[in-house]
Amino acid sequence: MAKGDREAAIRAYVEELSGPGRWQQFSPEIKSILLGNAATAMRPEGRPLLSCEAIREYHFPILRLTGERSPKRYGEMFRAMRACLSGSVGEPTFISSHGMNRENPQAFNAAVLGFLSGR
Repeated sequence: MAKGDREAAIRAYVEELSGPGRWQQFSPEIKSILLGNAATAMRPEGRPLLSCEAIREYHFPILRLTGERSPKRYGEMFRAMRACLSGSVGEPTFISSHGMNRENPQAFNAAVLGFLSGR
């Protein structure tokens, strides 16, 4: 991104998360979405910080899904949430890839439907 080649940066990011050659498998529409989202991903001011006090106000179940290859910040966020909620939540569900809803829809759908049904 610093070199001004947004597509090369996003391609490298996608392939780090989903494996070599994955970028070429995406449709032009998906590539366009990812390239459009790249600008917002680079702005940290768009990510609000949550305090433990704010998280404790959540009086509903929280499904925490992440990919085994997702950025480390998601695991860090889940650990912080668990600490804030005093262990009242289980472990996050890990699915094989970061783009799990597209790349592993069966596992993604099973996790979401299981969560919604209370399993």
